[in-house]
Amino acid sequence: RSAKLVPLHHQLPPHVLSLPVGASSIIKLAWSLMDMNGSSSVAPITNEKPEDKAPAIVTATQSNSPAADVGQRKEYETLRERIYATMEDPGYSSTAKTISCVMMLVIVFSTICFILESEVCQAESCNGTTGFLSFYPSAHFFYFAEWVSVIIFTADYMIRLCTCPNVFDFAFGLMNLIDLVAWLPFWIIGATQTPAYAMPSLDSSGSPGGVGFVRAVRLIRVFRVFKVGKYSVGIQLFGGAIKHSIQPMGILVLVLTVAMIIFSSIIWLIERPGSALVTDELLDMTGMGGGFDVNGTMTPGMQDICFGTIPSAFWWALTTMTTVGYGDCYPITWIGKIVTVFAMIGGVIVLALPITVLGSNFAKMVEMYEEDAADFAVLDESGDGQVDEVELFEFLKVKRKEGVIRSDVDTKVSKLMEIYDTAGNGTLSLPDFRRLQTEIIIPKKVDPVEEIQKLGCVLNKHEDQFEKLNEKLDRLEGSINALVGKLRDSRGGGLQMTAI
Repeated sequence: RSAKLVPLHHQLPPHVLSLPVGASSIIKLAWSLMDMNGSSSVAPITNEKPEDKAPAIVTATQSNSPAADVGQRKEYETLRERIYATMEDPGYSSTAKTISCVMMLVIVFSTICFILESEVCQAESCNGTTGFLSFYPSAHFFYFAEWVSVIIFTADYMIRLCTCPNVFDFAFGLMNLIDLVAWLPFWIIGATQTPAYAMPSLDSSGSPGGVGFVRAVRLIRVFRVFKVGKYSVGIQLFGGAIKHSIQPMGILVLVLTVAMIIFSSIIWLIERPGSALVTDELLDMTGMGGGFDVNGTMTPGMQDICFGTIPSAFWWALTTMTTVGYGDCYPITWIGKIVTVFAMIGGVIVLALPITVLGSNFAKMVEMYEEDAADFAVLDESGDGQVDEVELFEFLKVKRKEGVIRSDVDTKVSKLMEIYDTAGNGTLSLPDFRRLQTEIIIPKKVDPVEEIQKLGCVLNKHEDQFEKLNEKLDRLEGSINALVGKLRDSRGGGLQMTAI
């Protein structure tokens, strides 16, 4: 600390003069190494703490690396990490965006084929059937379309599985489980058929054959629709609104269940077949009574099916309180119709309040997304759709000045990147950045009373300023009047002297 200063080297910048011997020697060595690399500048020395410095970005000889094509990346980024980021994050590069668009098109194509396959006629002729597509060549087209879709889904899943940072977390993720269900049953069910993966065909009797496994996996293939949520912001916002509305939706289910039991019990007492209010003449007039089949056996009527027991009346209660009213079950007595009116009004009231909360949460989710997207666009100075370490450092520095960062969170850039960089490419995408904001930033709670008090203070301040301005104007007006009076007096005196 008290070492003697060394003479200034002819190549060293002036600020090195004040450094001690050890530090000056290190600067000389670094300067000579930079001269060997053809550099002529050195970073200024500041008094910043190590944790306050922005992370260094390697820019010397790595401009030709694959990571440089998509912005500033980690120096240690491996080929495995780049492959996973390309397959998982559409904003990683132009190639990743192309792959995500192709996967989206394959999902849409597979879903359309799944829908149209139900229109294939299961006979040589479509006469007397519900479909309009002939078995040949429609069945073969959908068969090969299914093969292409499943192969693409399988390759996408296996590549991401082999390159993911954590196999356990990847395998048990919700969206990854949906991806697995979209293609795994095809291989399992198809392999168990005889012959395996048989082509669809019609046998000698004209009925479909060899399509058993295709028809068996048809229901499971509908789960591919959920893969759209991975690429759709709207579906993600809707899912977030549902997630934040679990408590009011739970209240809705509870209240609806209680009301259903009450109204079902009341309507059962009134509309049950053994009730004194339900007569044979009324049943015959409304057609709700039973009858006899060809064997002479009595069959139950709709009155027995709809109101025979309290559980059977649950269907009537639900359709009435939700104002659906299919018309299959309805009361035939005047007292039952009065109860139905109360059930309809009560159902509207019960459903309206929680659904309003759901709509409000969805609007808040959209507003939060727009605010986060705007902050993300401002923060993303490079314009590559990713927040790198330098940009994250600048964001944290601003938030520290605002005092909104949680004190119990380690806000080192390297630590935050390690936690929130799901793609493992040294950058944060918009979903990663939103999660980071949610967990490390203290939300600003707006207090209406406090806001009104602040507004009142501002109005009082403006009122005081207006009063002071009025006082100044009054003084100025008085001064002007006095000056005008003096001018008049002086002019009158001059006229008197002239007359004399």
